[in-house]
Amino acid sequence: MKTPSPEYWDALIAELTGSQPVALRDLFATRITTFTGIELPPPESSAIALLDRFAADGFLEKQLRINEDGIEETIYVRDLAPARVVDWLIAIHGMNTTGAWQESFTWKFSTTWGRSVPIAIYKYGIIIAGVVMAWRCGKLRENLREKLAVLRDEAQKHGFNGKPDLIAHSFGTWLFGHLLERELTRENPLKFGRVILTGCILRPDFDWQKFLDAGLVDDVLNHYGTADAVVPLAHTFIHGSGPSGRRGFDGDGAINVRAEGFGHSDLFSMENLERSYTNYWRPFLTLPREELRTLPDIADPATPWRAMRLPVFPLLILLLAAH
Repeated sequence: MKTPSPEYWDALIAELTGSQPVALRDLFATRITTFTGIELPPPESSAIALLDRFAADGFLEKQLRINEDGIEETIYVRDLAPARVVDWLIAIHGMNTTGAWQESFTWKFSTTWGRSVPIAIYKYGIIIAGVVMAWRCGKLRENLREKLAVLRDEAQKHGFNGKPDLIAHSFGTWLFGHLLERELTRENPLKFGRVILTGCILRPDFDWQKFLDAGLVDDVLNHYGTADAVVPLAHTFIHGSGPSGRRGFDGDGAINVRAEGFGHSDLFSMENLERSYTNYWRPFLTLPREELRTLPDIADPATPWRAMRLPVFPLLILLLAAH
């Protein structure tokens, strides 16, 4: 059964007055499967008309059933795939921070599932100067690989046999992306579930599709801020990097979600973390694959990316000032 797109909801809410379209959108987001009309604000007549419209548009199926009082009634149902289960998760921070956002994210993540979901936090300290040296970046990548292999083995010993999901920020996205490049040729490669990238500094032409095809990752969400002052400059002094965290990835391998006016770390700020997690990250981790494109604010680049070369020194100043 079809799922309404964000554009469909926007057009519907703009067309119809009252609170019923917004209420129905919110109920759809919670994955309710059966409607009778009483779930929506009054009047009931317009609620039924709205449900009839959704049935005509292929988003609901109109059926008859006998209720608990033995009376025949009309219901509107949708057949949804089961929600995806998160087994465990890894968080990787950026290069000029100790990763304070990970504690806030971990608390939010661990208190909203109703069950224990282990979270492994990977920290590597502050390495600002080292990122301009390819050998240092390579060493940091291999350190990450060693730690992730240990975490995989430990998780399996404790009964967590699923692939870990992963969230990475800034230079952590570079480490993860370039780690995957080497996993393609390993006999026992690391494999991951769904991947969330924020403040991403990988090249916009990074080919996520080959990692999807190889089974190294299941799905990728690139949540990018349009006011990020760091990522557009990264490719001038970090090998193999680029501004995907400002404008999205080219191609179909990643889902690009736009955060209008957000800076490099704003998605994790105290005032924005709740919205980032509730509206985007948790749905991305749990929705069936066929529903991932219903996430709000999906915005892919209009044109292919072309690399630019800029002076390095001012960029290092900006990086040092970034939070």
